[in-house]
Parts: sequence; C-alpha cells; structure tokens
Amino acid sequence: MTLGGWAISPQCFAWILDNVPSGSKVLEFGSGMGTGELVKHFDMTSIEQDSFWMNGFTGSRYIYAPIIDDWYSWEALENGNLENDYFLIIVDGPSKRMRKGMQDFYLAHPEIFDNSLILFDDTNRAKDMEVCEWFISQGFERVAEMSDDEKQFTVVSRENLIN
Repeated sequence: MTLGGWAISPQCFAWILDNVPSGSKVLEFGSGMGTGELVKHFDMTSIEQDSFWMNGFTGSRYIYAPIIDDWYSWEALENGNLENDYFLIIVDGPSKRMRKGMQDFYLAHPEIFDNSLILFDDTNRAKDMEVCEWFISQGFERVAEMSDDEKQFTVVSRENLIN
C-alpha cells in the first residue's frame, strides 16, 4: 500500500475502511495514490485537474476538470454527471490549496453533498481547515478528526451516517 506524503494517510484510509460500507459510492476531489487503494473497496468517481493522474487506476470513473479561477471547471463538473448518492466525498484537491472554490459549488449543488460524509484531508493546513469550518457554519457537524505527526483529516456530515 502506497499512502502518505501527498496521498491520504494510512490512518485516514483505515478510518474510511472502518466507517464506509464496502461497495459504497465515493466521490473524490483530487486523485492520486490513494485512489489505487480506494478502488479496491469502493465505487469511485475521481475529479482530477492533472492529466498525469487521469485514468491512473482501473475501477474509478474519472472526470477531467481543469482549474479555472482557483477551482475545478464548473462546466466539467456539471457535465460530469455527478450523482446525489455518494456515501463519502473526499476533498483532497485541487492542489495548491485552492479548495475555497468548493463553497460556491456547494451552494449551487447542495444535493451532491447534503446526504454524504465529507472528508477534508490536510486540515492541519489553515486554508484547508477554513473550508471545513465553513461547511460547519452551514449546518454540518464534525463527526471525526484525526491527526498524526504530519497530516490531519476532518469528517463532517449533516446527519450522523456512522453506525
């Protein structure tokens, strides 16, 4: 298993395996090495701006969405046929700490997010935690937060989906 570094941490991966039923639909913003492990357990859809990672792992449906104005292309996301029944949404992109654009996308498409766990990776970084805290200000509740020596992730949800 190749996790850590830029990928989700082994601790984060273990949390996902413990709390998300196998076979569930998972949407990830930002793909990479973690995708290679997640596709072994989940029905993955990966949003990616970097052509290097596009179609990198068999088993994930990839949507290429270049960065426009510090967020993924809305046109690409809206044409990507995103669904409303993801059990988990992982926010691990876009790179370079440009995740604040997710706020406007959520306001325009709350149906994608409202019935899901949302896992924000890298919440040890102030700008990434700001986005997570904004979701909490919109009525989401913090349901988990874990850190190790290098990384932190935070999970929020409108309702407790964890048994």
